[in-house]
Amino acid sequence: MKDKTLFNKLHNYKSEDIYPFHMPGHKRRGFEAFNPYEIDITEIEGFDNLHNATGLIRKTEERAAKVFGADRTFLLVNGTTGGMLSAVYATVNEGEVLLMSRNCHKCTYNAAVVAKVDTEYLYPESEGDFYGAVSPELVAEKMDANPRIKTVVIVSPTYEGIVSPIKEIAKVIHERGGILIVDEAHGSHLHFCEGFPKDGLSAGADIVIHSIHKTLPSFTQTALLHVGSNRVDTERLKSALTIFQTSSPSYILMAGIDRCITFLEEEGKPVFSAYVKELKGLRVALENLKKIKLFKMEHSENGAGYDPGKVVLLTRGTNLSGANLMTILRDTYRIECEMAGPRHVIAMTSVMDTPEGFERLAKAVIEIDKSAEIESETGSFLIDSPKKRHPMWKTVTLPGEYVDIASAAGRISEEFLYLYPPGIPLIVPGEVITDELVANLDRYRDCGLEITGFTGAGMGLIKVVI
Repeated sequence: MKDKTLFNKLHNYKSEDIYPFHMPGHKRRGFEAFNPYEIDITEIEGFDNLHNATGLIRKTEERAAKVFGADRTFLLVNGTTGGMLSAVYATVNEGEVLLMSRNCHKCTYNAAVVAKVDTEYLYPESEGDFYGAVSPELVAEKMDANPRIKTVVIVSPTYEGIVSPIKEIAKVIHERGGILIVDEAHGSHLHFCEGFPKDGLSAGADIVIHSIHKTLPSFTQTALLHVGSNRVDTERLKSALTIFQTSSPSYILMAGIDRCITFLEEEGKPVFSAYVKELKGLRVALENLKKIKLFKMEHSENGAGYDPGKVVLLTRGTNLSGANLMTILRDTYRIECEMAGPRHVIAMTSVMDTPEGFERLAKAVIEIDKSAEIESETGSFLIDSPKKRHPMWKTVTLPGEYVDIASAAGRISEEFLYLYPPGIPLIVPGEVITDELVANLDRYRDCGLEITGFTGAGMGLIKVVI
């Protein structure tokens, strides 16, 4: 029966000597050993109800709000996805336009579809093969040009760790009577790490959503939605959460959130100080690479910054693709990283990483760097602004047909295509498929990356508007 079922494969995998530089942030080092079946209950007397929290769950929310500095905090058991769906649904009114950064996760696009709102996009600055920070000036320009924009969604930090100048962006939005939602799924640790960029709540965002399972010790799917101002209709938000979260929330997951909050309350400062110190040592060890490069970014004058907890290794200019490097780390050095892009790999760290783990990663990358070869660079993998012909929410209802992506240039897409991870769409419903996109899809495949969204389990068919 070895590895013939998911349960068996997971059970066997836990004994293998593979170090996890990926989420979840507990790094498979739990606080206590327990049998999950023993604490798996439903809403029985004395254990409160997530959708009408007045007892233990409400106390956990209050403790979380105090730890993170929020006016109000809600527990999420289906990740930032549920929080983003709820936040958009509760803040965008009929006839308004949602302004969102183009590097938003697919859940934000889905929120726009469900809420039946039109969208405009903020294109962040380029950082090679991935998006960087959003500028406050661009937000002001977009809002001034379209008075129907009242809600703005920004991703900060990005998957690669780039933090936008949230304080300045919030000021621009609030001066225009708007609300700022920050998808801070990858930044729940920022508030606790000295010397790191300021977190969204501290910087003045109205709603901040944390996937605490990404960089803090908590179970996969656990997240928090924080309200940071009285601009948010909290009752409307609570109602939305009952729509987009399960009516049977897992007490195991909620207990995991509770335990994580206790960890932050009781052990936070010393363990985060140790983490920051060890992380600095790792980055110093990787700064002298000759061919592979460690991505880094200084704080800018407008407040943009970088989360050093994301160790991004650039293979651009070498004979290695991101997938090549990730495979070598896994097969030769027994290190599993978070994700591979066309020419970079992300090793995601957390407060639960060990000095031995950091040392192991540094040694492996330094050895790989010595054997890598220099090659000429090619252009960026980022795609220029696609032309939008229809709103997303209308497009998905239009008659369509399936065509081969190779011959789809000029047609209007009726579905999403994206690399996963990170789940940022390459094209969304209502946009025109370009020759550039088709060519880039071939480049992604050549780099060993998986493109999801195609109809027919990856057979290369895409649904387009008739």
